[in-house]
Amino acid sequence: TIESVLVNGASQVANKSNFRGGREPGDSSEMAALREELARTRNELQASKKKCEHVESLLAERQSEVAILRTQNDNYSSEKKKNHQDLIVAQSENRLLLQRKHEVENNLRTSQFREYEATVFLRQFRRFYRR
Repeated sequence: TIESVLVNGASQVANKSNFRGGREPGDSSEMAALREELARTRNELQASKKKCEHVESLLAERQSEVAILRTQNDNYSSEKKKNHQDLIVAQSENRLLLQRKHEVENNLRTSQFREYEATVFLRQFRRFYRR
């Protein structure tokens, strides 16, 4: 992990500095500086881990929201498809009713015309026989 690399890297630096200068491992100022750097690095690592966990939790929330939105989208799509089918059926029924209405209107006009013609014929017929 990152922490082990940082710790191992810091201990290796400490070992190299001890061998380079010929100093004893008890050199307090150098050891204190290395310990301080190690503590600071560990604190940075902890802060980075917390940020990473926070980002991962945010990502999980967003993924959950996306899953919910996808489900809603699928529901809306299926409802839209059903409504579209209902619309097609209603339009078909409307066309049939309009066609039937035109037929009935045409039959009415034909009947009215025939009635008028019959009335005219009867008037002429009565006049003819009255003479």
